Amino acid sequence: MKHNPLISIIVVTKNSAVTLRKTLESIKSQTYQNIEVIAVDGGSNDDTVKIFQEYEALLGYLVSEPDKGVYDAMNKGIKAAHGDIIYFLNSNDSFYSDDVCQKVVDRFNETQPLIVFGDIFFLNPESGEDTSDYHEGNTVNYYGYAQNAKSVFRKGICHQVIFYHKKIFEKLGGYDLAYPIYADYEFNIRAWKFAGKKVSYLNEIIANFELGGLSTNRKYKDRQAKDHSAIYKKHINLAHKIKSYYFCGLLIWRIISFNKTSRHYLFGFIPALKVRG
Repeated sequence: MKHNPLISIIVVTKNSAVTLRKTLESIKSQTYQNIEVIAVDGGSNDDTVKIFQEYEALLGYLVSEPDKGVYDAMNKGIKAAHGDIIYFLNSNDSFYSDDVCQKVVDRFNETQPLIVFGDIFFLNPESGEDTSDYHEGNTVNYYGYAQNAKSVFRKGICHQVIFYHKKIFEKLGGYDLAYPIYADYEFNIRAWKFAGKKVSYLNEIIANFELGGLSTNRKYKDRQAKDHSAIYKKHINLAHKIKSYYFCGLLIWRIISFNKTSRHYLFGFIPALKVRG
């Protein structure tokens, strides 16, 4: 990777004028400056697009048109991104500190990973309404455990803490729209599987994440459960079946092999099987 890689920060919006400036200011304030904002708006009828245009110097791309939901918009952003590193920041979230991107770039340069991830600060919604059944607001959530795909499946991880090398998307494509609530969760399982040991945990708080979105709002509880069940069947249950078939096949092979063998001993006392010719 280049020593001074371009970071593409994908910001998806829909009528986000109330919170968007906070997000863009947190990007503008980063000490690391080789950043482009990929703005993907879902056809807002408020001042969202005007606000993006106020930050023209940051913009690498701006589109405002109807989409099929947040993950469709994120996929559009991936296709438009020019960066070596890709990151997603929602329009009501913000960077935790001004040096986050510099620390992330330093880690990419030091260890050459495919994924760098850190921690998140959960915020209660600005409305003051606690809509989450999963997280307590105004607390830090630490993701040091997320070292492999199995741990990502078991406990999940916010996409707001993850910086991806562009190779991840070049290999895996984008988000699967079959999971309208948890497409990021499903994608991250695939991403960790592909990256293998090339994931690096940065012990830093990456972003402020406001609770109450699709993946944390109790209003979408049924759809969340449906997505989770489908993802389990796709990634975990299938793997269990494959392992079961493998071990059953191995057992049958050994039984057949045993019937065609005579017992011998190595050094007079170590049992061994020799296949008869």
